Amino acid sequence: MLTFKKTLVAAALVSAGAAAQAEVSGSVGIASSYLWRGFDLGGGSGVVSGSLDYSSETGVYAGIWGSSGDDSYGTEYDLYLGWGGEVFEGFSVDVGYVDYNYPDCAAGNTPTNIADPSTIDTCDFEEIVVGFGFGAFGFTYVEPTTSGADYNYYALSGGFGDFSATYGMWDFGAGADGSHLDLTYGMGDLAFTLSQSFDDGAGLSEEVQFVVSYSIPLD
Repeated sequence: MLTFKKTLVAAALVSAGAAAQAEVSGSVGIASSYLWRGFDLGGGSGVVSGSLDYSSETGVYAGIWGSSGDDSYGTEYDLYLGWGGEVFEGFSVDVGYVDYNYPDCAAGNTPTNIADPSTIDTCDFEEIVVGFGFGAFGFTYVEPTTSGADYNYYALSGGFGDFSATYGMWDFGAGADGSHLDLTYGMGDLAFTLSQSFDDGAGLSEEVQFVVSYSIPLD
């Protein structure tokens, strides 16, 4: 999964779309909590992460992201691949594939943090992520490719100077839905996020969450 209120694919797509030539980059980061699409996966505990990314001048990108993990599944690493770029002035598109992996998770465990417990019976899962951007605004659609996964995720985002906002919506089917609103203020590599979730059977906590994160790019 992804942390610091940036999806793994979205962060990679931005770098891919802006790259003038092929390059390899990375980052390391720490956050006070593992907040992912409205879920506090770490139960309030801190998380450390790092990434290694490749982006080409054609917009193709690939990479690996790893973290100290969450309370349910332990350590995590995610592999991703895709393409992102500007299709005409001010409008960008990207399509990515993400493979989430939990080496310490026992086979057969149910990832209750991401869906109705009855829908997925494996620790590892995959997603297709499609994003559209226009100026400072973006829309993201997530479709799982794992057999038996029954959920979709949609997000609208916007940036205003040092501030950004994301409204995300979960659809787990069978009336189990949820949403969240994240407001973030960035000071260089330091970010402060307030997140409020709205639950309708999805298992989201409706308590306001506050996350402090620090990320250092390694170019």
